[in-house]
Amino acid sequence: EASSVVSVPGCGITGIVAGRRIAVGTRAFVGTGVASTRATDSRAPHPMEPPVEDGPLAPRAHTPVWVAVDGSIEGVALFADAIRPDARATLARLRARGFDLRLLSGDHPDVADAIGEELGFAESERRGGAAPECKLRTIEELAARSTVVMVGDGVNDAAAIARASVGIGVRGGAEASLAAADVFLTTPGPRVWRTWSMARRVRCA
Repeated sequence: EASSVVSVPGCGITGIVAGRRIAVGTRAFVGTGVASTRATDSRAPHPMEPPVEDGPLAPRAHTPVWVAVDGSIEGVALFADAIRPDARATLARLRARGFDLRLLSGDHPDVADAIGEELGFAESERRGGAAPECKLRTIEELAARSTVVMVGDGVNDAAAIARASVGIGVRGGAEASLAAADVFLTTPGPRVWRTWSMARRVRCA
């Protein structure tokens, strides 16, 4: 059972287990003292700074999650997600309708590059390692020029979803992202095309 648990969105989580301090998250968070100071120390790295390079332990399309015990890194787990079968068709439809698409991910930059490239995002249209503050700032910059739709399912998406012209949350995601959303998709997956089509029909009716 963990005590003194502190969660830092976009970075990781710490706590005391059996008298030992455990930190789980990005390498920068668990390996440079950030785990013990990140929430309160003004000298901690700014969330817009690029993540520490994970080297050969971060193959393309895999996200490394580091584990430290009492300040010493003890292991790393690699996670990967499969692209949903209808993702490519959905994005193609949106592009054909004139949508200017962006991929903004908190995953390791290598993961965002690999997935983004496979889904047809140009290098300038994808960004990985994006902390919640980075996502919010990006949406604010885009919203100053045009109408912006933000789709997300994580707690680190909540602020950006709330700031977007239209925020879309997906069932199965974090409660914070759902609470911040204007539109709630009841089934997981890239259902944005169906949502846009229904909204267009309602507006024309």
